[in-house]
Amino acid sequence: MADHPIDMILFCPMCGVQHIDAPEGEWTNPPHKSHLCHECGCIWRPADVCTNGVASILTRGERDNFQHTRMMAIVEDAALTPSETLASRLIDAWVTAHDKQIPWAKAVQITAIITKMDAAECARLIALGDTP
Repeated sequence: MADHPIDMILFCPMCGVQHIDAPEGEWTNPPHKSHLCHECGCIWRPADVCTNGVASILTRGERDNFQHTRMMAIVEDAALTPSETLASRLIDAWVTAHDKQIPWAKAVQITAIITKMDAAECARLIALGDTP
């Protein structure tokens, strides 16, 4: 294995929680390829080389348009369950694909399916409509 892993911003592919490598207990954080999510237990390999999950990277390209801080706002909210995080990402994907704000009922329906919301609560939320 390489002596110097590549620093990367890593998010668990299962639950979306950011993964940051650091020594902990008996783990000394040696160079490694697979990572363990401390939130959901998923083990994944983001690359075929050694990587190191970091909180942020030091550089930004002049054409980069990914807003890491926006993603962090989603995954750092401790009140969000993995299902709620997924629903949030699906809603963001809908907005990106359609290039407009998602209708309220559609956002509620996506959230209801992913979080297994009961029908009465879903109907109640849809009835609220697109309130400002």
